[in-house]
Amino acid sequence: MAVRDDPPFSPSLLLPTRFHANACILCAKVSNMCIVREGKLIINRVEMDTKFDFNLIQQIMHSEPEDCPYKEGFAYVNVLMFTDKPLPIIIPYLYQKEKANKLSEWLFINAEGIRVRQRVSF
Repeated sequence: MAVRDDPPFSPSLLLPTRFHANACILCAKVSNMCIVREGKLIINRVEMDTKFDFNLIQQIMHSEPEDCPYKEGFAYVNVLMFTDKPLPIIIPYLYQKEKANKLSEWLFINAEGIRVRQRVSF
């Protein structure tokens, strides 16, 4: 409930102004996502419709998992990937919840079929 003295809501209040002037994004379609099992290891596999070289990724982070209200037993996270450039890549990732899946093993495949394995250390 708004208090009378509250200023009107403005999305510009959420981010510093410099983000609005200098923001860059990479738009790419996620073509497919699934998990791949190699013995006890679970690899989170993401195919994207981009020519981006996933070898350039230096850091991967993800949001806290949230239950997917549309698919029982599945969870959703935002995956953030960083290179040496000030251009983070953010992708959605929906996966079947399992205790063994720590979201630490990743396989990214670009539109040219180039496969890149990444490991997240906690």
